[in-house]
Amino acid sequence: VRRAGAGGRVPPAAARALAAKADHEAAEVLVLVAARRDETTGNPLQRALREAQAWHNLYLTARAFSGRPDADLYQRAGKAYLEALERAPGELAIPLQIGWAGLLADGGHRRRALAELSRVPPEARTAEENVYNTAHVFAAVGDAERALDLLDFARDRHGQWAELRVAALVLNDFDPLRDHPRFARLVGADDP
Repeated sequence: VRRAGAGGRVPPAAARALAAKADHEAAEVLVLVAARRDETTGNPLQRALREAQAWHNLYLTARAFSGRPDADLYQRAGKAYLEALERAPGELAIPLQIGWAGLLADGGHRRRALAELSRVPPEARTAEENVYNTAHVFAAVGDAERALDLLDFARDRHGQWAELRVAALVLNDFDPLRDHPRFARLVGADDP
């Protein structure tokens, strides 16, 4: 990000904002890695999920701001998801399966992502804690209508819509939908 800003590929103000976001994501990963070393801190499965998501977010941030994927970050995120999936019993694996499907989709593995997502029961995909990430998977594989349908569903039925809306606006999860008019109507600044 800093090199892109210094090279003039990104306007200076945007480069500073993007560098701050990348720094935030990197700091989140470092905190989670440190917490992982101390196995007495918190629920190990929740910690593993947060660690996988942090690596995934850092991968998305780096890809969005450098314009190319970072193989090392992708591998670290994938390893974290797979390690957590090995330890997750039954329904506790659902958020991890959805996250893993999202990483596969973000890495260009559309069929594998959809196959992983198909292992998640349809009703679990629309659960309040999963709907945002499921929508992300569909956006990442290029199925804009299904992604937007899920965001629409979340807006109408979930109490956390305000937080989900802000996340959809500022995070990289829905970059493929940024120019879609329906996305702008769902999460745009003039949306109530």
